Amino acid sequence: MNKDSRVLGLRVIILLVSTLVATVYAETAMSTEAAERDPFQKVSTESCHLDRERLASWQLQGIVSGVEYQSGWGQWPNGNRQKLVVGQQLLPNWQVTHINSRQVNLQQLNPNIACAGQSSTQVLSMR
Repeated sequence: MNKDSRVLGLRVIILLVSTLVATVYAETAMSTEAAERDPFQKVSTESCHLDRERLASWQLQGIVSGVEYQSGWGQWPNGNRQKLVVGQQLLPNWQVTHINSRQVNLQQLNPNIACAGQSSTQVLSMR
């Protein structure tokens, strides 16, 4: 076996392995996406409305700011207080995305929950 035939054989093996790896990855990605949501299942708007009601009952009580740091403090209707920072999840489907001197912005995380004509963002303002 000469050098040229060994190189050709090696190229064929590399091509086969890379093709198999890509196929396995594509099948895994497709099966993962399919398992996330059934496209024939009715999308619930109830969770979005319940979350919005809970967020509306929440009171933003203060903002703490530093050079490169901001956090908010809020109070739930039951009296419990909670610190908020950007990136923090609030309720199962909402995340803090921005904090400024007077408000906290939240973004809905779950794209499978429709908000029936409402924005997927919620703003909590100082009262």
